[in-house]
Amino acid sequence: MELFTMESSALYDLVKGGIVASSKDKTLSILNSVKFEVREPLVRVVSTDRYRLVIGDINLPEGTLMETGEFLLPLDSAKDLVKSLPSKANSGMVTVELSDDSKYVSFTYDGGDGKWNREYLLLAGDFVKYESIMPKEFVDTQEIGFNPALMADIAKLPTVKNIPVKMKFTGDNKPMVGTLDGTNGVSWTYLLMPMRLAG
Repeated sequence: MELFTMESSALYDLVKGGIVASSKDKTLSILNSVKFEVREPLVRVVSTDRYRLVIGDINLPEGTLMETGEFLLPLDSAKDLVKSLPSKANSGMVTVELSDDSKYVSFTYDGGDGKWNREYLLLAGDFVKYESIMPKEFVDTQEIGFNPALMADIAKLPTVKNIPVKMKFTGDNKPMVGTLDGTNGVSWTYLLMPMRLAG
């Protein structure tokens, strides 16, 4: 089943950013992945390691043929795909297809760098119900602590250089939500869990 076709550079940004919050722990196989969701006109990637969560969204142009679907791409496969995808604008198109049994996904590139196809075995299982943990209300916060390394990872999301990240807080010892505009029409949401402050 063909899910969608999009610019290679936009897909590159989605996958590269989606990798940022994916768990490196392979014993947590469902979290050691990047989740793709397709709901017309939106294509979304999601990843989390339980300490932070990344959501990348792009709306495909009106009239783009799309099929609703979702799949879990293993982190190693996502990294391999990023290495393959041309990242320059207008470098070609990539068609994403699910196998009939939904066990495999294929990415077929056609553009200035030639033609190729990559097929990956997907993970089976239920991803975190992340939408239920996304804050709906925000409040002023007097003092809160975050892991500086995880805050710095926001800079790994594909964006225009030096674009600001807008941060909203949900209270003491509660998550922070950052939003920023990426390149190629991708928008990013970065949820970060706080660290407990000593004393």
